[in-house]
Amino acid sequence: MDELIEKVAVAAADKESAQFQLDNTAADLRDMVLAALASGVTAEELAGASGLTPQEIRRIRVDGPAGPDRGV
Repeated sequence: MDELIEKVAVAAADKESAQFQLDNTAADLRDMVLAALASGVTAEELAGASGLTPQEIRRIRVDGPAGPDRGV
């Protein structure tokens, strides 16, 4: 029984670590999109390179470096 609880704890820690990495990667992508937009690259060009839609690129521009307002 203790072994199963330990496996659950390890899986939960792995999930938390993966989410942290995903959040950091998303922030890096947002920062690079903003830098590219500032240098004159179009939303359509970035969409092709990033796998995001032009609408998602425009949303990143509107939200800015801090990301979407989450009421904090």
